[in-house]
Amino acid sequence: MANVSGDRGLRRSVGRLVLVIALALLGLALAEALRAWMGVRPLQLADSPLYAKSISALLAVGLFASAFSISRGELRRNARIVLLAITTGVAFKAMATGGIMALAYGSAGYLLLGVAMAQIDPLSVAASLRDSRMSVRARSVLSAWASFDDPVTVLLVVYLASVTLPGAARHGPGAMAGAGSGARQLALNAALVAVAALAWPGSGRLGRNREREALRNVVRCLVLAGLLAAAASFGLLAGITVCGLFFRPPIDRVLTASVSLAFYGATFLLGLLLLTGVNVAAGALLGVSVFGVQVVTGTIISRGMPRDDRVHLALGQQNGLTAIVLALALEPYLPAAVGIIAVAILVVNALHIASNGIWHFLSNAAPGPGIAGTRAAAVSRREGTHAAAVSRREQTGAAGGELGSAGVAAPRGIPG
Repeated sequence: MANVSGDRGLRRSVGRLVLVIALALLGLALAEALRAWMGVRPLQLADSPLYAKSISALLAVGLFASAFSISRGELRRNARIVLLAITTGVAFKAMATGGIMALAYGSAGYLLLGVAMAQIDPLSVAASLRDSRMSVRARSVLSAWASFDDPVTVLLVVYLASVTLPGAARHGPGAMAGAGSGARQLALNAALVAVAALAWPGSGRLGRNREREALRNVVRCLVLAGLLAAAASFGLLAGITVCGLFFRPPIDRVLTASVSLAFYGATFLLGLLLLTGVNVAAGALLGVSVFGVQVVTGTIISRGMPRDDRVHLALGQQNGLTAIVLALALEPYLPAAVGIIAVAILVVNALHIASNGIWHFLSNAAPGPGIAGTRAAAVSRREGTHAAAVSRREQTGAAGGELGSAGVAAPRGIPG
């Protein structure tokens, strides 16, 4: 059964990668048609205020979804590993990958490309974990890792951009707007969090019977729409990320569908901008570097875990929505961003599929697990049943109005 699940998970990843390539090519074809028939250039799109607002909206929705997906139960069970992953792990991956790019091309701006690719895309992880051979503990660690490092990486890119890319701080309407506005931006982020913190218990006073519950959920959804609109308009990315940790109306399916739609839309938009050209060499170097750094980081962080889990965590790097949106956000200030990151995403996901496929093949070719392996599988199934029950209780608590955690499997992306 494990072998079948692993193969099914790889097929799912391949199908997803093929769809991404098809959407990007469709966008590229449309861009070529617009240029040939109407004389519209892709850079005109990237320089428009609508483009900047769209990128801000994608970042806001993706960050909220990533924070929304974080389970406090998973955090408690794997606190040490998760804390290590989102602090030392994120910093090491970002600096190592970015450092390789900066040294190779002699530009500080290329450092941001490494940082943008350092996160593990939570939407891709959620899709691959549906049919995975990983143990329950390893799934929880990878899911929590992807959910936590996503907002950390996005905020890191946004705020570093104002230092390494001066144009990002100067251009008011830009996607990076607000990164360098100091006290005013901090106050606006704090105000956004304060509104959410007051609105959540305030809406809870509407009552707990079934009729009042529906009204309470509607009010909370309307408040959330306002919070997201404000975050997108004023670049309040830190604030909307904090809101996602506690402001959780029962919109799991809607949020998952919204993030998936955002992923495919962002991929299509990426294809439109590919008309400016791609840098295959730089993209390949970036992709190989970030995957190699993940192997090192995952191996170190997973010390003490079973060998199979350590391998899966080491080979867990995937990129999707977050990386695409960050490429789109950086493009007006670093014109090479889209052409490099698009190639890097393709390389990383191809390496993920190939390396995990090889590991599964080698594992299948090894002698059978015997009695000990059978017992371990039974224990893993019992752990999975317990974890599922805990997740359902967490979701029920969130839907009932508790200021707790919803057990949503990541975007369930930032389509990093």
